[in-house]
Amino acid sequence: MGEKQNKYRVTFITASGIEQRTVLDAHNLPDCIRKVEGIMKDPAGYFTNDKKNNTYFTVQKQQAAYVQYELLFSGREIHMEKLKHLPVEAVQQVLQALTDPEVYALALAEVDLETRSLFYQHMSPGFRQDVERHRQERWEEGSMEAYQAQEMLLDTVTSIIRRN
Repeated sequence: MGEKQNKYRVTFITASGIEQRTVLDAHNLPDCIRKVEGIMKDPAGYFTNDKKNNTYFTVQKQQAAYVQYELLFSGREIHMEKLKHLPVEAVQQVLQALTDPEVYALALAEVDLETRSLFYQHMSPGFRQDVERHRQERWEEGSMEAYQAQEMLLDTVTSIIRRN
């Protein structure tokens, strides 16, 4: 699987309205959020200012009143944040083409509720139970396993979109 990374602009806004921005590479939005939270927890952690080269800033969790994430670039035709906009027919075709409940358990574990619900409502009850069982068994899987499952799901979606 390719190591395609998305670019995200992360904007930190303090309670007094001061904004600072950085750009980060991440596999997906949950991966980006984990990176940001890791840097904020690290006493030596810092962000590079996206407008001023060679300037850096730090952010502590208690300082950031609001953190905004914006997808700037994706090397994929479609990405996890957009799956909720798939037509029902495409979701049904994906479910027919990709039949491993473990892939769905990992790939949908960290997506928004709307995306997860879209897939769940079109799964047969037995398949949905298998996905849920795998999700509960594999809750501690690392982000690389989830990313690989998302790659499989996105590759299937992309091939179906191209066929149609």
